[in-house]
Amino acid sequence: MRSTQDDAMQDTCRIGAYTSTDDAYNLPNVTYVYGDEVVCGLDLLRSDEQHASGEVPVITGIVRLPIGTEIDERDRIRVEQRYNEELTTPQVFEIEGPVDRGPSGIRLDVRIVDDGSGLGYGV
Repeated sequence: MRSTQDDAMQDTCRIGAYTSTDDAYNLPNVTYVYGDEVVCGLDLLRSDEQHASGEVPVITGIVRLPIGTEIDERDRIRVEQRYNEELTTPQVFEIEGPVDRGPSGIRLDVRIVDDGSGLGYGV
């Protein structure tokens, strides 16, 4: 069952591990440290326009990862290849909700991170 799940993942991503330090004013300075490439599967669900925030697209989806992948719900996922093709601009997603570990893999509900460009792509 796990090998079937792994074979169905045609995308490549990197996990951005959440790190936080306090600045001089004791406010958190959050950064993400991206690790090695991991096979993954991205299924995009919908794209909604947020008119109140200036027509910024909200893209949600599901990311599937192999069963042994270390991930925390504060981490981010940067998808760099879709269907074995390199993306010109990687898509960065934040995890929405708990990490769902099943018998054959990990399932994450995600939302794209907006970098303010209006394109819906994060950094």
